Amino acid sequence: MSQKRTTEAAKRLLIKALNRSPHNRPSVISTGKNPAYNQAIALLRRQERLAATCQHRQAKYLNNRLRVRPRQAEAADPACARVPV
Repeated sequence: MSQKRTTEAAKRLLIKALNRSPHNRPSVISTGKNPAYNQAIALLRRQERLAATCQHRQAKYLNNRLRVRPRQAEAADPACARVPV
């Protein structure tokens, strides 16, 4: 992800992710600390594309599954064991 991600780009990314499963809406969205995500999520809530009850967690590595759960990733896919973290 680029450090210069704009609000419009973040909104497009979130809309694509939400459209992938229109029947299952997220209860939590984890993103990096880029402020563009806050603005994009607020826009989507105002447009009622995202539930007001959806939480937004901003943390440095929560959105990276390999860094959060490296052992589980290795067990699921042995090729992950060879990926430097």
